[in-house]
Amino acid sequence: MTTSNPTKKPRKKPRKQPAFDFKGWKIRRVAEDVWQSDNMGKFWHKDERTGKLTKKRERHYHQSEEAAKGYIVGKQAEYNEQGAGATALTTLQREEALQAYRDLAGRATIAQAVNFWMKHHPDGTSATLQEMVSAWLAEQAKNGMRPGTIKLNRQRLDGLMQEIGGDTPCVSITTQALKDYLEGLNCAPITRNGVRRCIRAFFQYCVDREIMEANPVAKIKPAKLDDRMPDFMTDKQAQSFMHKLAELHPDSVPAFAVAFFAGLRPVEIHGQYGIEAEAVTIAKKAVENANETLANAEKRGKPRTISAAKRSLAEAREALQTALAEQDRKRAVDGVIGGLQWEDVNLRDGVIRVRPETSKTRRARLVEISPNLATWLLRYYRGRGPVSPTPVTIRRHRTAVMKALKMENWIPDWPRHTYATHHFAMHQNRDKLAAQMGHTGASGVLEKHYKGLATKEQAERFWAIAPADAVKQDEQPAIVTKGA
Repeated sequence: MTTSNPTKKPRKKPRKQPAFDFKGWKIRRVAEDVWQSDNMGKFWHKDERTGKLTKKRERHYHQSEEAAKGYIVGKQAEYNEQGAGATALTTLQREEALQAYRDLAGRATIAQAVNFWMKHHPDGTSATLQEMVSAWLAEQAKNGMRPGTIKLNRQRLDGLMQEIGGDTPCVSITTQALKDYLEGLNCAPITRNGVRRCIRAFFQYCVDREIMEANPVAKIKPAKLDDRMPDFMTDKQAQSFMHKLAELHPDSVPAFAVAFFAGLRPVEIHGQYGIEAEAVTIAKKAVENANETLANAEKRGKPRTISAAKRSLAEAREALQTALAEQDRKRAVDGVIGGLQWEDVNLRDGVIRVRPETSKTRRARLVEISPNLATWLLRYYRGRGPVSPTPVTIRRHRTAVMKALKMENWIPDWPRHTYATHHFAMHQNRDKLAAQMGHTGASGVLEKHYKGLATKEQAERFWAIAPADAVKQDEQPAIVTKGA
């Protein structure tokens, strides 16, 4: 006597056709009134073994009982040859596995390919590119890195995030993706190499904090640079610039005189503001997004959507102006970081002291004051305070002079290159030039770049440039400074 399972509900209607066993499989004939298509067939079987492995019920339909039994015999042979696990994969899965083997072509196993994919496609808990960029820049600021350097790093990494996506996990970024990004930059090779150095340092930061196993930039070679002459002003161009500057904006004359005739870096003369406030960065991004939203709304041509987009843009612009005003207020209080002070201009001993906190390389040095530079500085000497106006004012004064002289573009470090060119032409001493410029590399690099660009006669005219109304005879400085 059999006992029924008390938890199993009885069928409402008995099956019209009972199933029968064949080699451990069940076969049942489908009644004609439940046929759904001609392709269904009259017989089906349930794969018991696959059901145990995958907990999934599979049905296969056949046109006759013999066909169903033939299919079972074939499956039985497959089991005997490969084991019960052979049918754990569907036909499509087995075809995909076969295609994977063909594509790998012996270079890796499927397991290795899966491991690589899993490492580069995490479950979402890994650190994103944007999170690590913020952490890296914050650590640079904490360690006292120059604000200008941090700003440049942020700009370079912002470009990378726009291309790859800030929400992309760092571990999913491959060497090929970064190589494609660098090669797609529309810039000179030297600029591309600068971007490469920046992102390589960033990903090394990620490696050091065990966010990534290896630096994806390490295998990317820098772009090949062609030798070219550095840009510099001739003696006539430098003289025209200085005389026009004295005419239009005399407050900036000492700063540019030091740039042309002492070769100091712009940051060593003018100083720099702190890095852009986070609120300003966010507000600028909001304005950019609002502009894009408005452009999309205008394409769709829906008045309500356009009006809403315009309101959002106006609000974003207002928020940006507020953030900029707050940043300017803080800058007015905090002042400019670095910059040359009149206390460091020693006219008596004929030297300019560049302090470590002002120097780009964080190394102190003394720069000689040439006779013509002494004439310029004596004319505008103040005794204390900054030698240069703020960076924004310097840029505005420079633009006015360029417009008056019909100069199209200002080349970065133009006065410094001009100084190096004429200094080497005058003295033919690369070691002295390297010491004056605070150059940290081998002095042979300076000789390679600046040798033979100007003649001795041109250099003599350059080092004789003085204020337009200066007395032709030598002017000896008569001011004695304190603490220099």
